[in-house]
Amino acid sequence: MLLSEYLDIQFSSFSYTIGGSYGSCVKFKKSEYNFSDYGACSCAWAANVSNYSDCYELFYNPQTKMIKYNLSEGGEYIYRNFSSDYTCHIYEEEVNMPECYEMEESDCNSDNSCDWIENIETGSCSSLSLSACDLPEYGSCYSDCTNWGSYYNGMFCYGTMYCAGGSYQTDDSYCEESQFQLGDMNEDSTINIQDIVVVVNLVLNIEYNILADMNSDSIVNVLDIIQLVNIILNN
Repeated sequence: MLLSEYLDIQFSSFSYTIGGSYGSCVKFKKSEYNFSDYGACSCAWAANVSNYSDCYELFYNPQTKMIKYNLSEGGEYIYRNFSSDYTCHIYEEEVNMPECYEMEESDCNSDNSCDWIENIETGSCSSLSLSACDLPEYGSCYSDCTNWGSYYNGMFCYGTMYCAGGSYQTDDSYCEESQFQLGDMNEDSTINIQDIVVVVNLVLNIEYNILADMNSDSIVNVLDIIQLVNIILNN
């Protein structure tokens, strides 16, 4: 890990002594968490407890013992260091990834365990009812009037409103859990020597298959074969 590398964390707690048995606890957390979500460091007898302002972003560098945080989106980072008289720290790395169905297209496409399913519908505006024509998803359509009349205080419609404006398109695409298993080249739901044979042939022929890309580096090579062998040996 580089000295400048920070971990994106949910919360952190530090305990340090000030003198003798007197000490202090310092706690940080992101705004969406509660301090009751975790066990803070034990404090020395008669220690102060300081709860810093809720953080919008919160980072911790395990090597430098530096906390980096801001209080609002795009806000300036504030730095705090507790390495001098540091006796305890607890932190949890941000590991809870969203489920596939919660992901947007860019996140879905970057996750090998998820697939982006395109579901785009195109139709004619003239086929919509008046109430449907006003919905946001049919924004390219619009309502019109067959018979306009004029009063002293404005225009009024005497006829039927209808949908016009050409065609509409609705995008109901979604992200779902991938139906394939990395390494299962013959898709028999088992990783075995038969799959390794297929991957070896891909390497020899300099071909690519996403199922064989075990380390997700967009290349199929001996490193992927090693991972397959390890999976088989550990099963």
